[in-house]
Amino acid sequence: MDSVIYLEPDEEITSVIEKLKRSKSPIVGIVAPRNAVLLQSVVNLKLLKRQAATLKKEMALVTADKIGQNLALRTGITVYANVHDTEPLEPLTAPKPDSIVEDDLAPAIPISPSGAFKVHRYDERSDIVDAKSAEQLNEDENIADFSSHPIEQSDPQQSESEPEIPDEKSEDKPETEKEHKPTQKDEIRSDPAIQKTHIKSNYLKIVPVLVAALIIIVVVGYLALSSVSKATVKIVVSAEPIKQELEVTVTKDRTQIDAVNNLIPGRLIESIQQNSQKYDASGKKDIGEKTTGKITLYNAYSYTSTITIAKGTKVTSGDKNYYTQASATIPKATPGIGIDQDGQPIIIPDPPGSVEVDILASSSGAGYNIQPSKFTISGYSASKVYGENKTALAGGSTKEVTIITQADIDKATSDITKSLYAKALTDLKTKSGQATFLQEALKNEIVETSSNTEVGTEASDFTFTAKTKSSILIFDNGKLNDLITQDLTSKISKDQSLLTTDTKNLKIIVISSDPQAGLMKISLTASGKIVPKIDESKIKADLAGKTRSQVESYFQDTPDIKMIDIKLNPPWWLKKMPKTIEKINVDISTKNK
Repeated sequence: MDSVIYLEPDEEITSVIEKLKRSKSPIVGIVAPRNAVLLQSVVNLKLLKRQAATLKKEMALVTADKIGQNLALRTGITVYANVHDTEPLEPLTAPKPDSIVEDDLAPAIPISPSGAFKVHRYDERSDIVDAKSAEQLNEDENIADFSSHPIEQSDPQQSESEPEIPDEKSEDKPETEKEHKPTQKDEIRSDPAIQKTHIKSNYLKIVPVLVAALIIIVVVGYLALSSVSKATVKIVVSAEPIKQELEVTVTKDRTQIDAVNNLIPGRLIESIQQNSQKYDASGKKDIGEKTTGKITLYNAYSYTSTITIAKGTKVTSGDKNYYTQASATIPKATPGIGIDQDGQPIIIPDPPGSVEVDILASSSGAGYNIQPSKFTISGYSASKVYGENKTALAGGSTKEVTIITQADIDKATSDITKSLYAKALTDLKTKSGQATFLQEALKNEIVETSSNTEVGTEASDFTFTAKTKSSILIFDNGKLNDLITQDLTSKISKDQSLLTTDTKNLKIIVISSDPQAGLMKISLTASGKIVPKIDESKIKADLAGKTRSQVESYFQDTPDIKMIDIKLNPPWWLKKMPKTIEKINVDISTKNK
């Protein structure tokens, strides 16, 4: 075959002929699947054969459908069982033209007053069963009706070849029982022709029952298939996006949405958490002895006045600080003769006045036990007022211990509350269920804290206890979606319809949150798709009972509909749209402009 045409199961004869016309090859093979529409009618095959002859093309049918093969061979079409076969199937003996009855062109079956009707069917000999035979059988049956009597059938050969053997006990029987002569009725019963007539009569009585059963099976099958039959029409329409900025208030004082004021109901949930935990102390403190001693204070500042050093004045030697333990007055210096820059004699305070005073180191530790050194006095010039220790200072020692510091308390507070907040978050999410939970709106607070040891106390560890409260407002995402839908719907024209709203990818920003007051403000960008308004009920009603081509024509003049896809189920049974609109489903999807 120069060209092969593959058919769909539901492809009509008009489509097949059109494909045959478009083929430019003089030899064409047509491949039809099992249960194809083409193979259901002899008329289809004859039309196809006639069209091939008109087009002067050699045509062969390739199918594995046994019924289709049989019909095609009877029509005179060359048939192959498989596209790989090299030899066609053997043609059948051509039946008489008037013995082929095509179901597609058959008129309504007339019913005679007597109830007889004519049935045409194919059999292996292409015979036609005529109901007149049934009438003839009814006439034969009138000869003798023995339906109420059993038929005794004798064997003629046995009666002719075998003599009758008398019963040994027959001698003792009465005369009336020894011998039975057949009556005329018995002879009629044993007649093979009459028995055949009786069998035919019984057969004719069964036929109506079988026909009725067949009709019931067909009707039940039809109703069953009709009940499961359905159609889906997928429509692709032009869609354009729509966006709208919204500021929404969530309040626990409402139960319904308020589209005018952009309010949706919320629900307050809380979680109280408490825990105690032991922490290590990290502070260090030297509790050794402080250095004590005496220093001499000198007044080289004035020979006319004394200088008083108050108790607790800081005196410093190097990086070590000490404090005077008593108030001390340094006497004025003794006047002396000195020489100025010009070489002239002047009076100077020399020698300086002096006085001893006790001092105490600022901290404990042996490092304050210093040898004789000079001291500066806070608030005075080191060259005019100063001090000296003439002997080494002593008595200082070092002893370091661990204490609790404020930093330890702060660290414990931060650590334990962080743990309590995490537990509260898990608890609140469980309580929220399917509601929308915005973690940014969560409010945490410390209710109380306590430590079993005060700051500055010598201790290696301490126990810290904290109690927290976490609260948040949650809301139903469906309520927010309803509010978005109402808001977007109010922004579109009457001939448009809001198809979808995008809440899965919704980005919500928490502006403010006060769970205890029952208020939370959020902002978002609502988005969706708008399409031309489509009346699904009208479409279903208009499509009911229409063919595939009629459905396509129905949508052809609608500019907003870009594409349709029709699915009939089951496809081998349903060739049109169901007449019941409940069995028609319209699925609308979108394509952006």
